[in-house]
Amino acid sequence: MKKMQRNDRNNIIPALIILAEILAGVACFLAVYLHLPAQRYKSALRLGKKYLNEMNYDEAVNMYHKAVSIEPEQDDAYIGLGQAYTAKADSLANAENTKISDVTLVYDEATDAYQKVIDLDQENTDGYYYQAEVYTKAGDAAKSTDADLAANYYQLAIEVYGKLQTLDRNQVVTKEMTRLVAAGGTDSDTADTEPEPVPKSSDDKLTITLVPHSQARGEFYNSDVADGQTATIYSETYSTIRIDTEGFDALKDTVKDFNDTTKTNADQAYKELSGEYGAQYTENIDVLRADAKVFSFVEDVHQSVYPDSDPSPKFWNFDSETGDSVTLNEVLSDTSDLPSLLMDAIPDDTDVESLSESSIASDLADDSLNWGIGYDGLHVLLADQKMGANGRTWITSIEVTLRFEDYPNLFTDTFQSLPSSYGMPLENNRPYTLTFASDGSTHTVEVMTEMSEDDYIEDVSIELDGMDTEMHSEMLSFEGEYQIQSYYLHMEDGRDFLYLNGTGDSDISTVWAIRLDNGVQILGTPTDYIDGDALEADSRYLENPSRFLMVHRMNLLGTHYVYRYCRVGEDGRPAATDALYDCQSDLLLSVLRAKTDVPVQLLNTPGGKVTGNGIVSAGTYLYFHKTDGLSFADFVTSDGQAVRITSNTTGYPHTTNGIDEKKLFDGIGYAG
Repeated sequence: MKKMQRNDRNNIIPALIILAEILAGVACFLAVYLHLPAQRYKSALRLGKKYLNEMNYDEAVNMYHKAVSIEPEQDDAYIGLGQAYTAKADSLANAENTKISDVTLVYDEATDAYQKVIDLDQENTDGYYYQAEVYTKAGDAAKSTDADLAANYYQLAIEVYGKLQTLDRNQVVTKEMTRLVAAGGTDSDTADTEPEPVPKSSDDKLTITLVPHSQARGEFYNSDVADGQTATIYSETYSTIRIDTEGFDALKDTVKDFNDTTKTNADQAYKELSGEYGAQYTENIDVLRADAKVFSFVEDVHQSVYPDSDPSPKFWNFDSETGDSVTLNEVLSDTSDLPSLLMDAIPDDTDVESLSESSIASDLADDSLNWGIGYDGLHVLLADQKMGANGRTWITSIEVTLRFEDYPNLFTDTFQSLPSSYGMPLENNRPYTLTFASDGSTHTVEVMTEMSEDDYIEDVSIELDGMDTEMHSEMLSFEGEYQIQSYYLHMEDGRDFLYLNGTGDSDISTVWAIRLDNGVQILGTPTDYIDGDALEADSRYLENPSRFLMVHRMNLLGTHYVYRYCRVGEDGRPAATDALYDCQSDLLLSVLRAKTDVPVQLLNTPGGKVTGNGIVSAGTYLYFHKTDGLSFADFVTSDGQAVRITSNTTGYPHTTNGIDEKKLFDGIGYAG
């Protein structure tokens, strides 16, 4: 037995020697392999990114320099180096008692790194974009203490954006160049891209601005809510009305009372919101008519635990001179036939249950008929009570329009007289007799649509005076869209337009501008407009060609629907009157929470003046308010401070201060 044990030991020793030789060989191989340039390069990149994410900027710079020394012809090392220097400079800019010269020196290192990217590939758009962004940051950092230095940086940014635009002509580049020109740079080539000023109203027209207000509270928010987690947010969103036309003091007093009531109702409802998964109060306003005779608008109020429930719309009609409510007897010469006229005007394919002439007559008698006056005629929202199989009842609204041209004797002369500039919706597949602004001549216009079996737009054509203009859907590109809202725009400068707003899957919208008084011309494509904006998807009316809302689906710190005011531009296409977009829609989708401390710029108000630099602490909620749609978003924190957060959106993941934004914030989600 002992001899057998000794033999076993003798057998083990050679095996151990062989194993040691194998391990030594593996070690040698790994030593050689890991010291191959490609592996050392990858290791340096990996460590550089690791240190950058940890905000250890000096070590990140060292690692990216090491990567550059190993592979000087690879652009991703220089991009990483530029990001590390940029993040370091941002950190210095946000620190107290830092010399501006120290900050700009580090920004200069970043621009040098991006210049290497450009030198390696003259068509690498990332190099130009990153470099221009850093020049802009340097200008922003310097402008409070050295205006001349800031102007120099802005000018450098403009020049780089100009080079980028030759490679990639897109409107977001033009928009950022415009901002830099306003900040102190100069570029004659961008003069035509500046936001057009809000025109003064003519004596017979009101200019209305809807001012958004919103707030929210919540226990936790995350776009990727897992089982067992909660996402509870309570929010209120509403608008107040501002009249930007001189005079009309009585109407302004009435509107002030309306605004005060709106705020009181919204705040009270906000306090009472409850529900396991959150709830919201939303009030939307849509202007139907605003001129020297009448101010008519519809208000939709929605308060529910379930955001998708139907809103409750209500028309408001005020005399523009006195501020008093307009009565139906002032609009119509005779109301006796109104119930039958309204029932006859309901489309044949509309499902009607309880609505009848007698129910309309009853509403008319007790002054509860829900109506508004537009530029085309009388708009009425009829309430039809329906009953489900389970005995539950609900109210649906049926909108009916009695047009001036169809019932000329029904209306008093006061409201049939139209202002010098207006817009009105057109029903498709129905001819309209329009008086053109160009020469006062009368023409019949009809937008004709055909639907496919699966309810998508199959064909669109426009008839002028009964003649097909041969302008069909293949020219207008409504493929994949299921709805078209048409608007006629009558301009006081003598131009006439059609705007066709198409809505497709995921509620993505496009708008086509068509000149009517000059041979029916399509004015470019929607992508030639401002950032692919479209008319506001929820808008029923476009009443003012000089002041209307357009909405944009934007991917910056998440997907958001934002909007800004536009006007009909000199070329007939929509032109922005606001530099920044507002985000006022669904705060449930526009709330972030900081995962860690995040450097930010402090503002006096969203979209306002930068007052300094600061830190948003981990756990702070941020509510989205404004954005340039390109590089930054302005938020209000849960403690009421307005802040600006920058974002680099060239490629994924998007970054803030060189760090993946999802590592900094909960609540970032992108639509597919």
